[in-house]
Amino acid sequence: MLIHAILCAASVVATAVVCAVCPALSAWWIPLLLIGAYAVGVAAQLTVLFIYSCFMRQAMPSAARRRFYRFISATAEWVVLLGGTRVFVRGTEKLPVDRPFLLVCNHRSAFDPLTTAAALKNHDLAWVSKPENFRIPLIGAIMRRASYLPIDRENPRKAVTTIKQAAQYISERALNIGIYPEGTRNKESEELLDFHNGSFKIATTAKCPVAVLALRYEKGRFPYRLHAYIEVAEILDADYIAGHRTDTISERARAIIEQALTK
Repeated sequence: MLIHAILCAASVVATAVVCAVCPALSAWWIPLLLIGAYAVGVAAQLTVLFIYSCFMRQAMPSAARRRFYRFISATAEWVVLLGGTRVFVRGTEKLPVDRPFLLVCNHRSAFDPLTTAAALKNHDLAWVSKPENFRIPLIGAIMRRASYLPIDRENPRKAVTTIKQAAQYISERALNIGIYPEGTRNKESEELLDFHNGSFKIATTAKCPVAVLALRYEKGRFPYRLHAYIEVAEILDADYIAGHRTDTISERARAIIEQALTK
């Protein structure tokens, strides 16, 4: 919201300056100038985020890292708003504040990571994502510097390497990691897809809690196209994770999400 407000204000100021300098312009130019100024602001915002990310290092101080992830969350909130989605979240008070966690959630849209980042803006959160996303110009570079990890589910050996690296990030960097156990977006069915049990190997290796989230979208009311509802349904603590196999944890998480989605 803050970035959107700043860009809107800057667009108005820039348009007013242009109109003052070029009084011969007709009123028809004003909407075009506003849109053009906002578009320039969008490009500037992404460029600033990219430049900011270039200064990030694996061993960056926690305060600098927090600012970086807050910037990412603010950008995500802005992008989601531009996409016409309003985000509602509840249960964030359940999230651990004294130790990092693995976040698992059902997967409905390509915007899910942005929607979740916007909702959990006070948590340093990186995602395990499909390799194609890292090939997107500019965005892919920002994702790499933000410690996002590509996972190739078609190559078990590479997938295991990613899982070990994600566990290492949780243990050594105190970074929260998000992953979608369904493995891909479920756009056709209201029922959850089968979970990949290996996703929970991150938690058993890092010996960390698992935050189980449920996400659903509904048609929104003007001016929003969609309403996104995110619920932190339950936290599986580290003791539970340590005492159970990944298939058991996977079944439990899936049941929790299914129950939350049917409320």
